[in-house]
Amino acid sequence: FIPITASGNSQNIVQAIKVAKELGVETFGLLGFVGGQAKDILDDYLLIESQDYGVVEDAHMMVIHAITDALKHG
Repeated sequence: FIPITASGNSQNIVQAIKVAKELGVETFGLLGFVGGQAKDILDDYLLIESQDYGVVEDAHMMVIHAITDALKHG
C-alpha cells in the first residue's frame, strides 16, 4: 500500500495504513513536512522535508512519474 500525504496526519490515511498492516500488506509512504503520524506506522517511506505543500506535492509527482516511467520501460 502506497499512501501519498503531505502532513501524514490525515485520519483517513492513518486509518488506511493501519488496516493495510492488519491485513499483512507492506506499506511504503510518500510523505512531506516531518512525516506526521504516518511516519511512525509505515514500514518504510520517502520523506520530502519541506513545509511548503507545493514543493512536497511536486516532489511526490516527480517520484510517481519516475516509477511509472520505469514500469513502462523496465
